[in-house]
Amino acid sequence: LLVHEYGLNPAELSPELVLQYCYDDVLATEKLYLEQMAWLQDVWQKCKIGQYIRNQYWAPVKLMNDLLPILIDCERNGFNVDKEKLEDIYTEQLAKRKTLVDDLVAYIKDKHGVEDINVNSPLQVAKFIYSLELKKDKKEIWKKYFQRANLFSPEGINTFHVMLGECFASTGYGLGIAPLPDCIGEASLSVGVDPLKLLIRANENHKEIELLKKFYEISRLDTLIGTFIEAILGHTAQGKKKVKA
Repeated sequence: LLVHEYGLNPAELSPELVLQYCYDDVLATEKLYLEQMAWLQDVWQKCKIGQYIRNQYWAPVKLMNDLLPILIDCERNGFNVDKEKLEDIYTEQLAKRKTLVDDLVAYIKDKHGVEDINVNSPLQVAKFIYSLELKKDKKEIWKKYFQRANLFSPEGINTFHVMLGECFASTGYGLGIAPLPDCIGEASLSVGVDPLKLLIRANENHKEIELLKKFYEISRLDTLIGTFIEAILGHTAQGKKKVKA
């Protein structure tokens, strides 16, 4: 509350306050986890839909729980990195990304008549995937409705579709894939890794599903390169070395 209401940087808060917040956060998270697991166990035993949820989602949840001790150990003690090997991996992944981008841009130009789409621009990619563009005079409506919409309420999904019509206009080109509630970004429709993964699952019979998968693969590589490689090697902007002050 102090950070949001008074515009403070977390670094300006007292260590005691931050420690208390972290302590309360851990306890609240544990309580939430235990209550959710108790509820799931009850649902799984009582109904068929509960059994379906267990069969579909329990495996990845268990995998994450099995992975957590390893991540905790890495956080506490660090881990060794072979930087020469990582440089080789970096070069390979950059080359893989470039090939994907070149193929995707050439295909879109040939099959869809879209010249020089910039795959590094989320707005351009979103415009092509959803075949929608944000109306310039609808940003306040976006802020008022989308960022505050309760998509878990009975009216939430209907409101979502109404606001799509209010905020967007058709481009007349692209893949024409309907956005999902999970595709809502801060100021437009998102084309990040998670939304694209959901779109692939929901549109597996789409005639351009392989093109959608290429967009996903590029986004996945951007996350891999930017988050897990460049930070360790001291690179930024995919290949440029950081300059020390």
